[in-house]
Formats: sequence, C-alpha cells, structure tokens
Amino acid sequence: FKEGPVYSQHLLWLIQDIIKESRIFDNAKKLRDAEEHIRNLAAHEIVSVTPEKIIKLTGMSPDRMMQLIKELVLGSGLSVPGRQWQSYDFMNEEILKYVAR
Repeated sequence: FKEGPVYSQHLLWLIQDIIKESRIFDNAKKLRDAEEHIRNLAAHEIVSVTPEKIIKLTGMSPDRMMQLIKELVLGSGLSVPGRQWQSYDFMNEEILKYVAR
C-alpha cells in the first residue's frame, strides 16, 4: 500500500490472498457486502436504522452480522472474554438513559 487510508475493501483483498480457508473469506465478504449497502446511509445521514431496515438493505440481520464478526475474530486466534462481546449493548443502554430524560 502507498501511504494513505486502508479501507475494508483492501483488507478483504488481503484476506483473499493470505487466508486460504474459504469460510473466513466468505464471512468477511458477506460483512463487506453488507457494509457497502448500509454504511454510508448510517454514517453520513441522521436516519433511524432499525433491524428491519438493515435486513432490507443487506439481506442480513444485525445478529447474523455479529455472529460473522465473532467467527472472524475467534478464527483469527484472538481471545475475547464473553462480557466484552456485550459492550455495544451496554453502550446503547447508557445512551438510551440520557436520551430518555
């Protein structure tokens, strides 16, 4: 790579070239495809992104996406304690406490 940002598409190419286990590449590709369909909408506009909208735009539920992420992380050999997987849920609960005031 030349100097500059490395995006998920670049990482997908690396996974394809380096990792020979097709399941890992397939899971990474599914996540990349989902990202392509929803990321810009969620990142650049103030919109409600419900699980139903995610399924409609990506063909995959948020729970399925999280399952794929877990498989990729664990497949990489990283050890993640169970409670850390719920950190996003904890963060959302805290945000909702402030929004609901």
